[in-house]
Amino acid sequence: MKIFVNDLELDFKLENEKDLRQVISSVRDWLIEEGHFLQAINVDGIDISEKSEAEWAKVGLESIERIDFKAVNGLELRLQYLHTLHQFFTLLQRSLEEKNLPLMQQNLNNYEIIKEYLRIIFPAEKSDTMTLADKVDNFLSESGVLNAEKIPENTAEILQLISSLVNIISELIREITSPLKEIINTAELLKKLIPPMEDVSVQLQTGKDKDAMKTVITFTELSQKLIRIYPFLKAQGILDTSSAKIMDLPFDEFYKNFNTILLDLANAFGAGDSVLLGDLLEYEVAPRLDGLSSFLHELNKEE
Repeated sequence: MKIFVNDLELDFKLENEKDLRQVISSVRDWLIEEGHFLQAINVDGIDISEKSEAEWAKVGLESIERIDFKAVNGLELRLQYLHTLHQFFTLLQRSLEEKNLPLMQQNLNNYEIIKEYLRIIFPAEKSDTMTLADKVDNFLSESGVLNAEKIPENTAEILQLISSLVNIISELIREITSPLKEIINTAELLKKLIPPMEDVSVQLQTGKDKDAMKTVITFTELSQKLIRIYPFLKAQGILDTSSAKIMDLPFDEFYKNFNTILLDLANAFGAGDSVLLGDLLEYEVAPRLDGLSSFLHELNKEE
């Protein structure tokens, strides 16, 4: 039996696999570890991807000559989904602005797959039972867009939502296509937020809650973005974390420690501990942002 992944023969040796299900499970686990997603399986010329597992699971290996797996890179797949989402919402925005009903109706033919892509790209937060796909679906349904029989009369609020979605999706695309530029910009923006963050406790004490929350939310979003982009640098070969060091720490360890500190910062804010908040910003966050920025700028020069 020969096994191929994307037409390249895999050096696969049977260990404890006794049937087709076990072989497929082993290869699927290996592909996931390599950052790939399994799209299709072909056994001796027969596509079993759409067949129920009960139909093929117990097939003996002695009767199989060749298994072909089709897999895609996880990063490439994510980018593909994002481009599809961007195109859909851009066309929806255009159809509403131009009051072009045929364009809106044609675009909405793809809506079911769009909802699925939204669920994949924006999974629900642990504290939130609704996904972004559910929220968008509810909004578009209530606003009359999904009715598709006419252009809704008041489109200002709908266009505001769609514009926000397009901006978010565009940002996520840039994180994948230009990760080094995005992470440098994010680190610089975080550094500029250090002084406003240090004023948060005073703002809370003087009744400027809105200003304080705005600063904290922006800092949190940028921190999450900083953590989110890091794997893209590794995946695209821009950064070799096996040799890179920041502040005398291996890059992976630096990032892990920094993430822990950012979580401590969020907890300090939640607990209203202004002393700990100030100490973390001054002695932990600021030096690490300086070290990270210097490292990234040097990395950018090498690129």
